[in-house]
Amino acid sequence: MSPFWSGKRITFTAPIILKYSLLRYQIFPIPGLNCIYNKNAMVVNRNHILFDKNLVYNIYMKNRCPKGTRRNKKTGDCEKHVAKEKKRCMNGTRKNKKTGKCENILKDTCSICLDTLGVKKVTTPCKHQFHEQCLIGWCKQSDNASCPICRRSIVQTCKTIMPFNSNEIFRYIPDWGYMTSLQIEQAEAIMKHKDFDVNVSRPFYHYTISLLELLTLRVRNTSKFVEYLLKQPGIVITDDIVPELIAKNDKNTLQLFKKYKKIPKHLKNLI
Repeated sequence: MSPFWSGKRITFTAPIILKYSLLRYQIFPIPGLNCIYNKNAMVVNRNHILFDKNLVYNIYMKNRCPKGTRRNKKTGDCEKHVAKEKKRCMNGTRKNKKTGKCENILKDTCSICLDTLGVKKVTTPCKHQFHEQCLIGWCKQSDNASCPICRRSIVQTCKTIMPFNSNEIFRYIPDWGYMTSLQIEQAEAIMKHKDFDVNVSRPFYHYTISLLELLTLRVRNTSKFVEYLLKQPGIVITDDIVPELIAKNDKNTLQLFKKYKKIPKHLKNLI
């Protein structure tokens, strides 16, 4: 009988053992191990040997490198392994493959329109620059505007550069129904601005409706807004408001019109 089948010491150039598993045996190599001996080992062929699971585990742990080290494939020795730290470039920058430095990919360029920055440019708190008109358009999209590049808040920058527009109040006033507490707060802040136009109007279906008409005839819980508008000397009262208030029998609003003497003369006989 040949030594291979005798169960004695066996030497292989590329030793392979089978890791024990309840479902199957998995083949894996042990670097640096070129001889295995066990009287209970059963040789299947020259490349596959079945071992008791305890023997396999002991051999595997004995030839395993300690924690924090890694086996050198050339020398076969366990050497200390230090992971390389990967430095990531900041948002809005990219690593130059030639120099290895992080460079600004949008230098002197507006990232909104991708055009060269000119004289009218705005710098955000996060040090990013944009065209003033481009950033104004960006700020109009949301009340909580964020930087187009790094997504940091630029609400204060938007408030600084945004030109005042009285029509912005219609964003917080519904076409009918009730106003929420948040809508009342936002609308009040716009209405009390020094440049606010009390006669502001907007398209409403097939005709144009003024702010006073919208608040008196379409929206509820707006008595303090109506009173504030009636106090203003330049407010214009259209002929449609008073007749509709009379038809709806809205006595509270009519009392405000009487209090500030805003009922047109040719309509006083209707009350």
